[in-house]
Amino acid sequence: MIAGDRLLPGVYNHFAGFTRVDNYADAHGNIVAISDDVSLLHANTIILNNYEPGVIKRLEISVHSIMLDHEVYRRYKDQIFCSDFSFPAMDLQTVQNKIKLFLNQNKNELPQNSLLFLLNPEIKTDPFSSFDKLLQQEFEKAFSFFDDDFFESIRKFRSKGKGLTPAGDDFIAGVLYGIDCLASVMKSDYSDLKNQIDEIAKTDNLFSQNMLHLAKEGRYFKRLQDFLNTFFNQGSISALPPFQQLISTGDTSGADLISGFFAILLHKPCIFENQAN
Repeated sequence: MIAGDRLLPGVYNHFAGFTRVDNYADAHGNIVAISDDVSLLHANTIILNNYEPGVIKRLEISVHSIMLDHEVYRRYKDQIFCSDFSFPAMDLQTVQNKIKLFLNQNKNELPQNSLLFLLNPEIKTDPFSSFDKLLQQEFEKAFSFFDDDFFESIRKFRSKGKGLTPAGDDFIAGVLYGIDCLASVMKSDYSDLKNQIDEIAKTDNLFSQNMLHLAKEGRYFKRLQDFLNTFFNQGSISALPPFQQLISTGDTSGADLISGFFAILLHKPCIFENQAN
């Protein structure tokens, strides 16, 4: 067993199952996921080699053990997934150049139905349905506020889109992760801004709320760690395989999240100038 490093003690009951992953929630809306896919590791994930989808109905987490139905597993330090991430020292111009080069070199890999079209208009397509066309326009409007009215942009992205976690929420999660990188580059503390974003983005969607909370707390899931580590330390060509795995997360969730991450670094909204230490 491998367990994430932010599993909150409590009793969790099964409430949603998908291919190779089951989700459990406690009375406070905190989610824990169980899977056998190591690439899905996150701060709130448990990986089991003998996992069978839909079988486990209840889990109880304590400081030293995890009970899955009636089976008890001890928690050991060498079986804990570390969800933090440290960005290498570099200046903002270097980061922006790396992002632009990556998006240009890999534009054929960018999902056309994702929010990456906001950063690379070349991949923008005409949606088949009037609903999707309207949604695309709403995302463009939300992004138009990004530089000069940042919090209004976040409000317009909030809960916008379709799927388990709407694309707008994925984008905001990416923004929160990107702020960590921006803070590292600028040697500034943007904690207050992250808290304000988290407050604005609050939602009744448990999946979105847990995703946004972990992003605000700087808890990185494995696929994102793998991509960022390769992207910043090895370059755009080497980063393609982990990027492909990242964007395979959900329908477009991974791509929408990295859109927000790249956007905050490419645009650096003016509010961050006012908050710089």
